Amino acid sequence: MNAPRFLQIITTLASASLGLVAALAWNDAIKATIVASLGADGSLTAMYAYSILATVPAATTLS
Repeated sequence: MNAPRFLQIITTLASASLGLVAALAWNDAIKATIVASLGADGSLTAMYAYSILATVPAATTLS
């Protein structure tokens, strides 16, 4: 494997890993916001609200 291709692969992997870290941070922030606004942690309403809030932007972005 040549050096430029290796560097490209490493850069791609590093970018993907940083994206995952950012997504997990947003995941925690959104969950905490829903719990704070809707009350009980793990309630069915909070789970559905989180699912909808996570799905709509993902579906919009990917379509």
